[in-house]
Amino acid sequence: MPIWMGIVITSMLALLLRYFFLSILIFISITAVCWLIVRKHPKMFQLWGLSWTQKSYYDPRKR
Repeated sequence: MPIWMGIVITSMLALLLRYFFLSILIFISITAVCWLIVRKHPKMFQLWGLSWTQKSYYDPRKR
């Protein structure tokens, strides 16, 4: 699950549970932490994003 889906799901659950300020705080804090991590290690997340589109290679002739 992409990180943005997790952020949105967590925020929506907090809203549904009537914790309006908690949902805003969760959204801002998770977004800020993700931004700081991506800013510090941008290449790692570029490679991670590319890994989602690659297919695994299986050669049945190799044992």
